[in-house]
Amino acid sequence: MTSRLARRLAAPAVLVVATVALSGCGAGNEVQTNQQYQAAVGANLRTGQVQLFNALAVDNGDGTATVSTVIVNKTDQDQKLGSAKATTLKGTTVPVESATATVPANGTFNTGTEATVVLRSKDVKAGGYVELTLSFDGAGDVRIEAPVVARTDMYANVAQKPPATEDSEDSEDADS
Repeated sequence: MTSRLARRLAAPAVLVVATVALSGCGAGNEVQTNQQYQAAVGANLRTGQVQLFNALAVDNGDGTATVSTVIVNKTDQDQKLGSAKATTLKGTTVPVESATATVPANGTFNTGTEATVVLRSKDVKAGGYVELTLSFDGAGDVRIEAPVVARTDMYANVAQKPPATEDSEDSEDADS
């Protein structure tokens, strides 16, 4: 066989091998880069000026549940969380204890680490859902249906009660 004939046969052979080898790179494996992926249990709201990520309520086992979500402020202004409301999916109003919080411009805030929003109802139990409405002074209301999960080691960093204020500490001392 001449070297000229060998080169003519080698070029198509390399092309066939390269085609087969490279075709496997995109064949059928729908991974995170091709589809949205949500490994977390909580719900996400990815639209609007204020977005919520991994929204859920952690059942504290005492008739309360702590709302844990990362609030993402997509605006150039600080957003103040003024109030929170909640209902069960059956429409029952859930009493809410909420603290004001400020989400910095183009920043985030995690409600769970300081128990910024605590639901007080025996109707809010692990396995259920609640509809949350968070009201922001500059961006209006944000609504989401969030699952209620059992308190496990995974949620150890979610506070059960808001941090005590000076007023509540003074009143506890007076009661003693």
